[in-house]
Amino acid sequence: MDIDDWRNRASCRKTDKKHFYAHEEGDRLPIPEFVIELCQQCSVNKQCLDYALNYEGYGYWAGTTAKERREMRLAKGIFINRSDSKLRFFNE
Repeated sequence: MDIDDWRNRASCRKTDKKHFYAHEEGDRLPIPEFVIELCQQCSVNKQCLDYALNYEGYGYWAGTTAKERREMRLAKGIFINRSDSKLRFFNE
């Protein structure tokens, strides 16, 4: 998978990453509606989900919460590969 290719086409590429993680911090804020809409309209949602299932244990990725991805991983027998994570936040 060419990470840079799909990442550069992501609808959220210029969005502050805090919006994708605030719901997991101590205050448990809801996922902002505009973030949900970004994911729904994104042309690289499948690539993002594939990446998140394999590498991301936190955050809102490809229209899924960390809890939803944990359930998907269990059903598919996928384990997060933290040692080979190539993608960090879009705007770092």
